[in-house]
Amino acid sequence: FRRVLFRSAKGDAALIFGERPRIEASLGMDRLDLNRWFPLAAGEGNGSAGAARSGDTGWSDARLDFTGLRGLDAHLALAASELIWRDLKLGSVELKASIAEGRLTADLARAAVYGGNATARLTLDGSSEMPTASLAFAGTQMDGLPLLRDLAHIGRISGKLDADADLKS
Repeated sequence: FRRVLFRSAKGDAALIFGERPRIEASLGMDRLDLNRWFPLAAGEGNGSAGAARSGDTGWSDARLDFTGLRGLDAHLALAASELIWRDLKLGSVELKASIAEGRLTADLARAAVYGGNATARLTLDGSSEMPTASLAFAGTQMDGLPLLRDLAHIGRISGKLDADADLKS
C-alpha cells in the first residue's frame, strides 16, 4: 500500500466491508504532491493565459453531483510536512476528513502557508437531491507576493496578507 500510493507514508489504514463500506486511515508523510492525483487537464497550463486566449473561463455549467459520497463512509487523518497542488506549496499541514451518509467534511486544522498560518473547512453534501458545497478559510500573516503568484499568477502585490472567506452554494 505504502509503495503504490505514497512512497513515504506511515500510519494505519483499514477498509471495512458491510452494508456500506468504510475506510479508516491515519497517515503521516513528508511530502504530499496532489499533482500526482489531480493532474492538469490536456492543454491546461499552470498559467491563466491559455484560458484567457481560448475564451474558456474554466467554469462549468454542469450540475454538481456528490451522490458518490453516499456509497461509503470514511474517517481520515493526514499530516504532511509539505503539500503541493499545482504551483501552490504549503508547509506543515494537518487534515481530518469524514464522510457519513453522503456528506464530506474536511477540516484543515492547521497549515503553514507562505510564512503565515491558515485553517479551512470544506463541506460537500450529496445526501439530498439538491447538493450543496461550502468552504470557510482563514489565513493570517501570509507572504502575499509568492502566495498570489503561485495561486493566481498575480505578481504585483506584496506584503503580509490576512484573508477570510466563507463561500456557500
